[in-house]
Amino acid sequence: MRDQLVVRRVRICAMARGYIVSTPRVSQQSGMSYLTEVTALLQRARQHHPTKGLWEAADLQWWWRTPRITDDQPKLFWHDEHGPVAAAVATDWGSTTGLEVIALPSVEASLLREVFEGALGLATDLASAEMLVDDEDEALIGLLKGTGFHPLSMDLTAWIGAAAVPKVSGLADGYSLHSRASNTSTDYHYARRNGPEAEDRLRQTSLYRPDLDLFVVDHQGEVVAYGLFWYDLATGVGLVEPMRTEQPHQGRGLACHVLSTGIRKLVAAGSERVKVSYEADNGSAVALYLGAGFEPTMTCSVWSATVNRPRP
Repeated sequence: MRDQLVVRRVRICAMARGYIVSTPRVSQQSGMSYLTEVTALLQRARQHHPTKGLWEAADLQWWWRTPRITDDQPKLFWHDEHGPVAAAVATDWGSTTGLEVIALPSVEASLLREVFEGALGLATDLASAEMLVDDEDEALIGLLKGTGFHPLSMDLTAWIGAAAVPKVSGLADGYSLHSRASNTSTDYHYARRNGPEAEDRLRQTSLYRPDLDLFVVDHQGEVVAYGLFWYDLATGVGLVEPMRTEQPHQGRGLACHVLSTGIRKLVAAGSERVKVSYEADNGSAVALYLGAGFEPTMTCSVWSATVNRPRP
């Protein structure tokens, strides 16, 4: 019943604004069904445009790594005869909830507004919400203005083509590189910050590959640096998400070795181009990715709002 009310509220909002909502049809999905549907949408969006759009399917599959209260809450999808064309998604991040308006580049302004209304409808029980928006997306920014959202931090997105991938850098003495496919003897490195279910959850996704889950151990066998690389056969795109070097081991070129190795593996798997996103004020990330040959193509801003609105 709650799922039906969510969809009904979206339709009423859309009709009140003076446009018809007969097609495309609206559905709601949660759990693994949601993940399957949003994967299909993002793959379709990438096939429509080589670089436009904030997210790859692998991004949202990475978000699946830990259980969230939003897992079983409905997300809204709009479909045409070929499949999903847009979605309104809410993801619990603990201190705030992320709202995403995902749509094919070709969707009309009226449908974009409906999806936006759907995203706001998912936020009515929340204390705060954030939405990442392309700084050149005038349509979505126009919808955000006047709703209580305001821009905060800025992120960058950068790409590198298969022909420009760097050589694999050297690895400092006392360290060795492994993948989760070849070495499962260590505790799972992403479980430290994402909980004990992280590995099982990632293995539930369609794009996670243990052979692209790379990590560095020191001479004591401790995992000290790691990076996860995603290859999407449907789009030919590789994604770097995430990368980390533990603080005592920073400045020794470990991240550069993991990154250059991972990119090479992505290209060997079939990636035509590789994408990474990072915070604009993170000097270490800027140096790492630009030094590897990535070229920034998009800036985007986190728009934040205090929601806490009662349901109508």
